[in-house]
Amino acid sequence: MSDIRDFDVDLGIHDRYVAFSAEVVRLSLLAPVVLAFFATYLQKTADHGQDAFKQASSSFEWCFIFMALAVGCGLAHRFFAIEFLQWVVEKKRGIEPSKAHGHFLSVASTLSIIATPSLLAVAAWFLLQAVRDVFKTL
Repeated sequence: MSDIRDFDVDLGIHDRYVAFSAEVVRLSLLAPVVLAFFATYLQKTADHGQDAFKQASSSFEWCFIFMALAVGCGLAHRFFAIEFLQWVVEKKRGIEPSKAHGHFLSVASTLSIIATPSLLAVAAWFLLQAVRDVFKTL
């Protein structure tokens, strides 16, 4: 039987691993703040503001879609990583969990942690395109 101190290193690594996806989720949730800032800014420039916002709205929409996907993948990563740690703990305690289930959790966690920052990067690109379109119109 393993002592709980044997899990301290695993738990520390797991906490840092999951903290990364939490930071990406926080970054993804900043998109509505950016849109609110631009909506306020564009209302102050009344003549061209409406036109600039309409021209950039497609890029803003794609930005939000990819930000939402990044948030979903970040939350999925947290779920799969926690479930995988539970699987590892059960295995260390001598309970024989399903190997296929552990492999699935490992692969799902890895894919979601790769997808999360990738989707965030695509969303940031669309956001920069929208900002460029807004300032080009003004």
